[in-house]
Amino acid sequence: MELDCVLRVSPLASFQPLGDSAVVLRIDSGQLYSANTTAQALLSAMDGERTLAEITSLLLDDFHVDRDVLERDLLALSRQLLDDGIVEQVPSAS
Repeated sequence: MELDCVLRVSPLASFQPLGDSAVVLRIDSGQLYSANTTAQALLSAMDGERTLAEITSLLLDDFHVDRDVLERDLLALSRQLLDDGIVEQVPSAS
């Protein structure tokens, strides 16, 4: 997975923001996940159109860290969300 990857919340997952956190329900398995502030912000920004690089730019002001740190963290979190079936990759428009 690279920063030009586009992701969206899977149709098999229900995402509900709760203030600075969120809950995610895998509809097919009934598995319930809690999402911290970073995961909530990332999932909220995953609209199926923005790349991870664009999401990083969007969230950079919210998290007071260097861009490299945020990119690394968002890539790792995105991989985990993809592995857990919470998000899915969208084919590139280009």
